Amino acid sequence: MPRQIDLVGVPSEAGAQNGTSGGPDALSPVLLRALRDAGVSAAYDNIEEHADTLDLFNAKGKPRGKVRYQKKVAQIAALTSRCVLTSLCRGNIPVVLGGDHSVAIGSGRAALQFSGIKGKKIGLLWIDAHYDAHTHETTHSHHANGLPLATLLGFGPKVFRPAQDAFAPENVLHLGACTADCEPEERRLLRKLKVSMFPAKKLMRNPMPGWIAALDLFKRVDLVWVSFDLDAMNQADAPAVHLRNKVGLNRAFLLWLVTHIAIGKKLCGVDIVEYKPGNEEYDENGIGKTAILASEFLLLLLML
Repeated sequence: MPRQIDLVGVPSEAGAQNGTSGGPDALSPVLLRALRDAGVSAAYDNIEEHADTLDLFNAKGKPRGKVRYQKKVAQIAALTSRCVLTSLCRGNIPVVLGGDHSVAIGSGRAALQFSGIKGKKIGLLWIDAHYDAHTHETTHSHHANGLPLATLLGFGPKVFRPAQDAFAPENVLHLGACTADCEPEERRLLRKLKVSMFPAKKLMRNPMPGWIAALDLFKRVDLVWVSFDLDAMNQADAPAVHLRNKVGLNRAFLLWLVTHIAIGKKLCGVDIVEYKPGNEEYDENGIGKTAILASEFLLLLLML
């Protein structure tokens, strides 16, 4: 039986302005019900309630600079980091619900800090249709949700990475990129760092190399943080995202993968991000297809 599960809602779209800020409140009831039905102690906390200012989660005004709403993104990352680190230090498993993927800047930072406190080696599994490996100097969109992986590898705006902690590139694995949506600057950075990458097209043709890489990662490290962007999935399985994916990973592959990952019993915590309630499609019982996939993913990851 797993430890207490802390669902940490981060209702931010400061990193993209893409309609995902309602994701945590919309997704959390489905996940809570699934966890409690499985007999697991779980609670949901929307961290907006802990913000020092009322407008922290309102990305309003004219965006300026190389990264839009950079100050807000940094403040939200700091708040997220504090909440996630508190959960980890209590011995719980934090599940961060976004919001756009820039919230992982904060959750990943907390995972790094926790591994340092415990003296453990940590790995990062990034499941995403995009590389998220731009810096403030290479971004095309100027959205912070294109920067979190680069940030957690030690690149990007200093305000996003106030500590020197960074994931070791050899302990980072990226799965699910759709090359049409990924830009050469991102690929160059990850290749330069020798981060292992398996695009969606190759995984759907032959999943074994990606599976073996995931197992190898879990053997090398003591803890693993999993960051899951729902847009990595085929739109038939996950329609509730901003950028629907026609050539993404399918449900069968995802659940097969996480089942094997869970066997390693090294999960530190997880992000489930980019859920866009306005794009959800519902089954005959009125339950969202994407929400069902997210709950299946989480339950299997926790070995429930």
